[in-house]
Amino acid sequence: MKKIITALALITLLGAGCAKTPAPATQPVSETTPPITIGNEGLVVETVGGDETKAQPNTIETKTGETDEDGIQIIDIALGSENSVKTIDLKVGNNFFEPNVITAKPGEKIRVDFRGVVGTHTILIDASNVKMDIKDGSGFIFFAPTKPGSYPIYCDVGNHRAKGMEGTLIVK
Repeated sequence: MKKIITALALITLLGAGCAKTPAPATQPVSETTPPITIGNEGLVVETVGGDETKAQPNTIETKTGETDEDGIQIIDIALGSENSVKTIDLKVGNNFFEPNVITAKPGEKIRVDFRGVVGTHTILIDASNVKMDIKDGSGFIFFAPTKPGSYPIYCDVGNHRAKGMEGTLIVK
């Protein structure tokens, strides 16, 4: 009898540990579902050898140590990895960017390094809220817009844009 009671107790304990919790309901993602953003500061575009620039919040951003409204600690969330950064060496001269076309995937992380800079210039990518002065050897990292399309890249110093100092960011 003791063996039967012991066996039943073991089966009961093992069975309790195998109980399956139902999966939480998920919301279907569609083309009309807005992107998820966390925080109200926007996304900070990293810079290389320059000041930080603000960009559109088109990706999830968190900081270690912050807590949500319920007091639960938020941890860093990284989409992709450093290996997934697309790097562009951008040659900048009087009235040109080379290359003048950059292609990217929606939301892709892009690093732009300035090489061979001649003259005083800026770079603007309105769709990603990027505006910065260009210095030889510096650069920055930004995220491509999440919506496919063609977006202008240009210099707003004097009449440089009118003289051809512009390009296109193609997101597809």
